Amino acid sequence: MDQGYAIVVVQLPDGASLARTDAVVQKATEMIRKVPGISGAVSFAGFNGATFTNASNSGVIFTPFASFEERLKHGQSANQIIGQLYGTMQALQEAFIIAVPPPSIRGIGNSGGFKMQIVDRESSDMRRALGLAYQMMGAANQTEGLTGVFTTFSASSRNISWRSTVTRRAP
Repeated sequence: MDQGYAIVVVQLPDGASLARTDAVVQKATEMIRKVPGISGAVSFAGFNGATFTNASNSGVIFTPFASFEERLKHGQSANQIIGQLYGTMQALQEAFIIAVPPPSIRGIGNSGGFKMQIVDRESSDMRRALGLAYQMMGAANQTEGLTGVFTTFSASSRNISWRSTVTRRAP
């Protein structure tokens, strides 16, 4: 459903300073404002949109769209704008950045469905576990009906728990 805005999630490597994150968020905000169909951008550096916690290496940008009537004149759907946002943000190599639609029903997310856990019984190397997580995400993203599979797990983080969020494509 077209809620009239998108959410852009920015994730820098663990340990990135708030100043570094803010610079990337500001650069992303400038790029977002140039995307056709976007009427503005409200950004927050230091806020992790996935976990709703403060984190110096995270940011979130809310991107309101132009009015539905204006977008209709130019054939701009919410999905088209979100796709363009996602593509535009890939130019920023300093961070992992995704653009997602807000929940169709407020208070009920548009992601979820299942949780995956990986247990590596052969090694305690967190980089190996992260590689396995990336393999799982790659396979999941190639599965019809799934999109935007990601993990907040990091091999350099002291927090070894992780979860992936899965967004289902509309039929």
